[in-house]
Amino acid sequence: MLDEKIKKIFEKCNYNLYPPIPKNMLIELSNYCNSQCIFCANSKMTRPRGEMNFEFLCKLLKNGYEVGIREVGFYTTGEPLLYKKLSDAINYAKQIGYEYIYITTNGILADINKLKELIFNGLNSIKFSINAINSEDYKFIHNVDKFDTVMDNLKNIYNYKKKYCNNLKIFVSYIATKYTDYDIKKIKHFFSNYCDEVIIVNVRNQSGMMPIESEFLKCNDENNKIQSSRVIPCHYLFNVLNVSYEGYLTACCTDFQNYLAYADLNKVDIISAWHNSTITKLRKEHLKFKLGNNLCYNCIYGSKKIPKPLDESLATKINENCFISLNKFNKRIRERKSKMEIVDLLNNRKELTGETCERNAVPYGKYRLSIHIWIVNDKNEILIQQRSANRKKFPNMWTNTGGACVVGETSIKTVFRELKEELDIIPNIDNLELIASYKREKDYVDVWVLRQNINIKDLKFNDNEVQDAKWVTIEDWKKLLIEEQAVKSSTDYFLKYINNEF
Repeated sequence: MLDEKIKKIFEKCNYNLYPPIPKNMLIELSNYCNSQCIFCANSKMTRPRGEMNFEFLCKLLKNGYEVGIREVGFYTTGEPLLYKKLSDAINYAKQIGYEYIYITTNGILADINKLKELIFNGLNSIKFSINAINSEDYKFIHNVDKFDTVMDNLKNIYNYKKKYCNNLKIFVSYIATKYTDYDIKKIKHFFSNYCDEVIIVNVRNQSGMMPIESEFLKCNDENNKIQSSRVIPCHYLFNVLNVSYEGYLTACCTDFQNYLAYADLNKVDIISAWHNSTITKLRKEHLKFKLGNNLCYNCIYGSKKIPKPLDESLATKINENCFISLNKFNKRIRERKSKMEIVDLLNNRKELTGETCERNAVPYGKYRLSIHIWIVNDKNEILIQQRSANRKKFPNMWTNTGGACVVGETSIKTVFRELKEELDIIPNIDNLELIASYKREKDYVDVWVLRQNINIKDLKFNDNEVQDAKWVTIEDWKKLLIEEQAVKSSTDYFLKYINNEF
């Protein structure tokens, strides 16, 4: 599987000053892209846009095979499906004898007919870069509204694989950011029926060109995923041939400005380039853990200084804005932050402190205010709702209505807002009763009861939060809890209220 393949790459990496020619080559067919991922430096790129000359590509593939390369990936900084002769390139590589041919795509153009053509010509593996599990997150990350299109393309090719070509490998990669950092099990479960494996990676300072973006996007909890930080020595210098669309051999697969380009394969052969003095000097720096003022230093240490290119004749000058501002991504991050819930902070006595913070970033010793609402009808049944499948916590489980009080809100105002947002219910204030208030690790919870008859057919669900609702008896609710299909939350307080034990 892909995860094991990645581990083996690091385990078997030859960190010699003069490493042998690698078995793997990555080729940038084009640096055009039809997406603007918020963690990717492609849209910052000032290098001229273009694509690889097909005759040169064939020559490169032939030369590569002659020197022992056996695997080729058609992707680096751009979208490979934008390259019109991709099928021809795959076919040529297969005819020469390449054993493993693969692409990474954002999936927007990966319709079933296109992919069937690529598979027919010899493609062995497709990795979809899908960095969201819902359309809202997808638009924020990719800056295009194509989530449904991409998911349909993924499902179609996976169904085709299962029927006609089981040896084809379908992978999904997911870059987790602060705003899309769902539980790892949830992400894998979402894609589990449509691919062979899901690789989840924490957002990082891509190629040393995204230091500020990565700071703003860094996950709060980086556990249980492939870590974002690069290590020194970096295996790409020793283990992979990376070729730009111009034909330059570069030390990094995400060298958007050719600042790590060290040879022009239009002029020299692969063996001569792989061991030339420029890359040998950089490898020596990596092996001695002492980098100069180059892009590798920026990548590993998060520097915002303008680096020097390895070969100025091959590089396109880096714009200073790459390192001192959020550039094109500023508006998207600002809009996303504005949607995050800001809450008032309380002290240990449930008193306002005058401080605020993000809902999920309450500091130790402080608390936010939350509410739980139990809706009860004349039959003493309770109205419960099923959490949406895309919720970070307790997806698909049954619960009562609840939520956090945002900044400036009182407990009862939150009751009205949550009922309206989640179920489109307007409560009768005379039928509301505050029955308890208790303290948890990060919040105080006010427990409310609403005595009101409600027709299920009149409810309108907030699809991002609720997917179903129903009336149940107290015994039914207890059974759901035993079967672990429901969230216990403030059940104990509600049952005491029902049993007149307060």
